[in-house]
Amino acid sequence: MKKFSFLAVMVFMLFGVAGIGQAKDFATALEITLSEIPDGGDIAAMGNPAVRRDFSTKNPAVTGASIVSKNVVVCANYGLFAFKNGFDMSLYSVSAMTKLPLGITRLTVTEGNSTTGGIDEIGDIKLNGLTSIELQYGLPLSDDLYGGIVYTHNRSKLTIDTMFFDETVGVPFDVELASETRSHEIGVGLLYRLGEKVDLGFFYNRASSRSRDYVNDIKEGTARSATDQLRAGFSAQLALGTVLAAEYRHFWFEEERDAQYFAGIEQYLNKSVALYGGYANGGATAGLGIYLKNGGLNLAYMHRPFRSTEDFLGEAKVFEALLFWNF
Repeated sequence: MKKFSFLAVMVFMLFGVAGIGQAKDFATALEITLSEIPDGGDIAAMGNPAVRRDFSTKNPAVTGASIVSKNVVVCANYGLFAFKNGFDMSLYSVSAMTKLPLGITRLTVTEGNSTTGGIDEIGDIKLNGLTSIELQYGLPLSDDLYGGIVYTHNRSKLTIDTMFFDETVGVPFDVELASETRSHEIGVGLLYRLGEKVDLGFFYNRASSRSRDYVNDIKEGTARSATDQLRAGFSAQLALGTVLAAEYRHFWFEEERDAQYFAGIEQYLNKSVALYGGYANGGATAGLGIYLKNGGLNLAYMHRPFRSTEDFLGEAKVFEALLFWNF
């Protein structure tokens, strides 16, 4: 789930909204927050370390090692990202994973939008639309090693209603700033299994984005930029139905760097019910999993997982639900 770019938020800098420093800080914080959004409710509940063999993962090597008991697995995920200042973002995704003669492929389509939220000294911000299409392919490279590749195409539109003061006439006037962004992402991953109970995962992703910026529907220019992310982590199955997982991520956005840490635990109460808890780069997570013969349901809650944008958007609460079924 995810990933779209708000690099076009730098349009604020072109027109001096809230000053260059404030606008740059907001754009950087928002990019960092987007890199922390979980790919689905199953990993969100466990603290968001996308290493173990769950259905929601950006690492295509993990997809290649997934257990597909029948021909096709279909997943539907809903995420609500509620920020204190009223900016609430909703993401909906549907994916299908199927076995090939060699390897496994996964197609995910995501749509999103938001309510309007107010940011002090900047204006009212709204995500008017998001579309993301992602294609993964993973396969075994040996008995214990899996590899894969993923491509993602994203389109989004962000608008800001703000007010400027015209010093020449001495009166304020309303302005709508809009950024339409397209990005292409390419990622590669590896998964190494140490026996039957320990997995080591590695993933690198690069996104190239182009934004078109408008003022009151008049095009003012374009901008290009890139982001990179490196992930490394592990998962370990212990006794008595306990699974531990942890992941480190290093994120690059222009000249900015950010280190992120995720960890979690899964505890099966019986063959059908599991409880989850975790740490998502500063925030706490919890969840419930119900597993049937051919499918299941995951529910997740994340409390304050996005510290980077709290100065602008306030504290965040995240609710996610994932439904999956084998056909």
